[in-house]
Amino acid sequence: MFLFLCSARRMSYNLRPRSVGEALEQEEPEIVDFGGESSNDESDNVEQMSNDDTDEASDLGEIEAEVENPSKQSRASLSRARGRPITTMKGKNGYTWSVKPVERNSNRRSSTRIYIPGPANDALQCEEIVQFWEVLFTTEMRELIVKYTNIKIDSTRREITDKGGILQTYHHTTDLIEINGFIGLLYYAGIWRVNHIGVKELWSNTEGYNMYRATMPGRRFIFLSQSIRFDDKTRRPQNNKFACIEELWNMFIEKCKWNYKPHNFCTVDEQLLSFRGRCGFRVYIKSKPDRYGLKLVTLNDAKTFYMINAVPYTGKVHIEKGLSVSEDVFFKVTAPIHGTERSVICDNWFTSIPLIEKAFKDPYKMKITGTIRSNKREIPLEMKIAGDAETGKYGFHENITLLSWTPRKNKIVLVASSYVTSTENEAESHKPLIISHYNTTKGGTDVFDKLCHSYTVSRGTKRWPLRFFFGMLDQAAVNSRILHTCHKMNDSEKANERLSGRESQKQIAFYLLKPQLQRRLETPSLRVGIRKSIESILSIDSTPTQEHRSTFEKRVRCALCDRKKDHKTKAKCPSCSRAMCDDHRAYLCIDCAGVQSIHTNSSIF
Repeated sequence: MFLFLCSARRMSYNLRPRSVGEALEQEEPEIVDFGGESSNDESDNVEQMSNDDTDEASDLGEIEAEVENPSKQSRASLSRARGRPITTMKGKNGYTWSVKPVERNSNRRSSTRIYIPGPANDALQCEEIVQFWEVLFTTEMRELIVKYTNIKIDSTRREITDKGGILQTYHHTTDLIEINGFIGLLYYAGIWRVNHIGVKELWSNTEGYNMYRATMPGRRFIFLSQSIRFDDKTRRPQNNKFACIEELWNMFIEKCKWNYKPHNFCTVDEQLLSFRGRCGFRVYIKSKPDRYGLKLVTLNDAKTFYMINAVPYTGKVHIEKGLSVSEDVFFKVTAPIHGTERSVICDNWFTSIPLIEKAFKDPYKMKITGTIRSNKREIPLEMKIAGDAETGKYGFHENITLLSWTPRKNKIVLVASSYVTSTENEAESHKPLIISHYNTTKGGTDVFDKLCHSYTVSRGTKRWPLRFFFGMLDQAAVNSRILHTCHKMNDSEKANERLSGRESQKQIAFYLLKPQLQRRLETPSLRVGIRKSIESILSIDSTPTQEHRSTFEKRVRCALCDRKKDHKTKAKCPSCSRAMCDDHRAYLCIDCAGVQSIHTNSSIF
């Protein structure tokens, strides 16, 4: 068993083995000009979020608060000195806690319905990893990209011709097959972790990879990356900061929610998409490895790490009356599980006593467990005083249990829960059950973020919508793999057929690249070196045999001879189908022919 503990000052991941999650965890200088420049009218702003706002921890022993000063501690213990034991405690706002457990009509924890995580709806009909990817990042979504990209390409072509420029061969509109190939190349780069290498080097004859040159010319790939769009700029609402990718994002999130059934426990936390270009809602979070980026608040399955829902942070927004900012975001991101009595685990930016009370009632019906800050007005003074090491104090109010845990001298941890009501300690760790429950289930978002980073497609770019697009591709690849793993592990006979992250992304990449490679192979003027690379990738043997050498029916003039020589021949080149006389014909073995064609081919970049 692997156990990673992380502090609130750095990103880390909960790698505790847990069935599907355990299977997923068996894994083995940036260029920032990809996709063109950011828009000139794009505002730029960096909002710094303090460590208090982004508290991330893996062990409750590390989420600690300083004890209150001695004078307050003395006043709090005065009643004990007078021989009057405390039966109730009150917070600054008069919120009352009992030191004795509240009698409950039933054991809610044991009566909770058990949910088995796995595919749902359209995903139930899928068997292969590419099918799961298709139901998440659908053909409709990719056709939407083709539509808006062609609008941008037409605009670029008009600008070139209006300025008297010359349209190049790569300045043409695109289609679904080519966009699939473009996405496939991004996934392929993620497999080999070369997304930080420049396009020119990837397409180099001497240092590059055959897959890139075989799929499309380098200049075409650059042109597509600069032209790819996700909305029509002429119809974009001015008051919506997220409008340029909102349509595609909403379609993707709806598919993520529709095709998965979550486990009983879910995690709400933050994911940061690294980005250093111009953006009006870029944030700085010191505790994250990337520090600068675009923030998402996500809802993840605590057992399989699947991303169920995500809400992008786009700056200050209007919130519903009667809710705080954290409550508004929390209820938005947890909308897919409202009314299901599932348990949600979150950190102290979200957790508050009013939130727990609201979530427990209709229409939400959720149970919450989370660390809570000591400055909340509902926390009584007695709970802020540290006791002996490895000891805890409990407070009870209706459906809420509050624990003040002292992991070591003069340090306390405050945890509130409407799910765990027991005051017992775990047999092995000797920690309270409420702490063990939090430590076991709160790492869903962190592990999902790590899986996205493992084979990320993200390239350095100055366009924030393109960075969101890269994030969606990463999320789709990880979610599709989780769906595939759940599908296999729910069937005992197929439990050993699950795929590694590298293999699953390789299958997705080749699935997207294959139609583009097959279509390009049909190009008559395709260079011999590229043709042989495509045939090798597709495992096509096109070498003509001596017995079936192609010839012309009648003698024709050699296509390579000077017209003055007028050499006639029936021999036909098996590659380009041109006539060739004996002076321009060579007999080579297969290996020598391949080596010669690669070394004599000029740069295609």
